[in-house]
Amino acid sequence: GGETMSTPFTEVYNSFLGNVRDYSIATLYQNDPTAYEQEMRDLLLKATVNFPNASDSVNSISINTSTFEKELAFHDIVILGKLMAIEYLTPFILDETVTRLRLNSRDYRTYSQGNHAQALQNIKTELHNEVNRSLSRTSYSLKSIKELFGGNS
Repeated sequence: GGETMSTPFTEVYNSFLGNVRDYSIATLYQNDPTAYEQEMRDLLLKATVNFPNASDSVNSISINTSTFEKELAFHDIVILGKLMAIEYLTPFILDETVTRLRLNSRDYRTYSQGNHAQALQNIKTELHNEVNRSLSRTSYSLKSIKELFGGNS
């Protein structure tokens, strides 16, 4: 129904899923819809917290109805999807980095996911850049998004 001026969380979830090709999410969705919903909602809530100068719409979250009570602009949905993806990728990057530190370099090279951490880091950096570009195209006055996520990552 286009008559209500609210945005269901699922619209943002779809935007997020477009950024992350991950079968474990699909599996979770099939095996445990409740856990999937919880995971997605946690990521979404973190994304809204990390949204620089968030509009009233972005802040109009209603957990009970799983909607934004005000209609989200398309660019807000896109940015939230990317912020969710950044949240989602971070623990994997940390995990991979720890694994790499524990193995000596020869073992790590043969370790099947040898370049995985760097690949994830590249995706994350690219998402940062896209969020920055999206924000600078809109009317937000922006502190560097990197500040929000810490460090030079």
